[in-house]
Amino acid sequence: MAEKKFLDKMYSLSDDVSSDQIAEIYDEWAASYDSEIVDELGYAMPNRVAAMLPTLLETPDARILDIGCGTGVSGQKIAERGYRHIDGCDISAQMLGKAKALNLYERLFHADLGAPPIDVADASYDAVTVVGAFAYGHLKANALDEILRVVVDGGLIILTTNDHYYAEGSLDAYIMQLDQQDQIVLLAKEHGDHMPGKDVGGWVYALGKN
Repeated sequence: MAEKKFLDKMYSLSDDVSSDQIAEIYDEWAASYDSEIVDELGYAMPNRVAAMLPTLLETPDARILDIGCGTGVSGQKIAERGYRHIDGCDISAQMLGKAKALNLYERLFHADLGAPPIDVADASYDAVTVVGAFAYGHLKANALDEILRVVVDGGLIILTTNDHYYAEGSLDAYIMQLDQQDQIVLLAKEHGDHMPGKDVGGWVYALGKN
């Protein structure tokens, strides 16, 4: 069994890590990411997000942006649910290269949500998924402002976070603040598996843009 060096490195990141450092780690990780995270550790979030989507987004013609798409694991699960128009973005060029080989994304592009705006027009998507990117050293809670910008009014955002980052509190507090300000409505908040092979749980949120 391969050493869990990349995942352990990610879990040990501080919040002051730079975007360039994150991209470098993911570039190095791209070749072994699927075998480590999916095959060995049973990464549950792509399936959990894909299972929630049809309960809130019925049309297969919906325009979906997979933020932090990585190698395309989440995009594959979304496509398996019948959605036909999926774009993806990521901070890592090597991860995007792996995703491109799947031939399921209509558009793939580099994006750093920590330095908005990303290369997307306002109100471009019916739904955005963010699987695994809200974590230490990754996206901060205020990245939701840019995510909301690219979603249509009445559109959907499904995002995840692991128990470690959830316990820090800032993401949940920001979501509750947006809800209180009537920018969003909290449609669902569910706890369950995140990385069973590491005995780590996590949360899936579904948000509707007002």
